[in-house]
Amino acid sequence: MIDIHTHILPGVDDGVQTYDVALDALKYQLNSGVNHVVLTPHVNNVVQKVSSKEFLARFNVFKAQVATDLPKMHLYLGHEVRYHEHKPVDYENFIFQGFKQKYILIEFSPTSPDPVLDIIYNLTAKGFIPIIAHIERYSYLEPLDVHQLKSYGAIIQVNSGAVLGIDRKPYCKLAKKYLKLGLVDIIASDCHNMENRKPNLMESLEKAPKDFKMKELEV
Repeated sequence: MIDIHTHILPGVDDGVQTYDVALDALKYQLNSGVNHVVLTPHVNNVVQKVSSKEFLARFNVFKAQVATDLPKMHLYLGHEVRYHEHKPVDYENFIFQGFKQKYILIEFSPTSPDPVLDIIYNLTAKGFIPIIAHIERYSYLEPLDVHQLKSYGAIIQVNSGAVLGIDRKPYCKLAKKYLKLGLVDIIASDCHNMENRKPNLMESLEKAPKDFKMKELEV
């Protein structure tokens, strides 16, 4: 099993801060049945603590450490890119590494409506496969919008915390609605720590509809 949205790379954003906690998170993943993890530090976001230019070097060091301490775990570098109208980014720099397709995890504002459909259409037209992070947070989208996004080729992701009912109530309600409608492609943990935002992907799959099947990314 793969968790495609995590904040386990230590000390780069508002996620895990130390190697010891990161290793605990990965051990928790492995023990639950997750043996492939994409590390997706924030990009274009105020919670960044270091430049995204440092991510690859830090990832390589971290991956080497984990290979010694937890050899059965497979790690990949991705990014969670925040869309800002006035802060354009070169998405080519932030695709998932080690995958056959140009997957890009992108998040939008949960409060101020962004032109989500236009952005996703443009990304797919350029050959990217956008993964829309925690779709349940964008209350300004309607189910018809999500259908349209999927028709463009986007992948729809919800957070495990919303599926488990431990996230904010509006997020939980919308995540369950999209699951019921068959609009969700992937559940991911979006884990940030080992307390209130744990890597609880596998627990959430037990709460998902019986007919839900995780979309597999091409590695």
